[in-house]
Amino acid sequence: MTLAGIEPTAKEPESFILSIKLQGHSLATQKYKNILSFYIITHKTIRKRG
Repeated sequence: MTLAGIEPTAKEPESFILSIKLQGHSLATQKYKNILSFYIITHKTIRKRG
């Protein structure tokens, strides 16, 4: 079984697991940044109207 085109080997399972964790972390961080920027933009717009 491969994930994101990475082939896990018996020699380095730790690095394989770490790369998966890093990929997931970067995706989560990007999602959080998008939500945060969206919140800031909406908050500024609401303040301008008020």
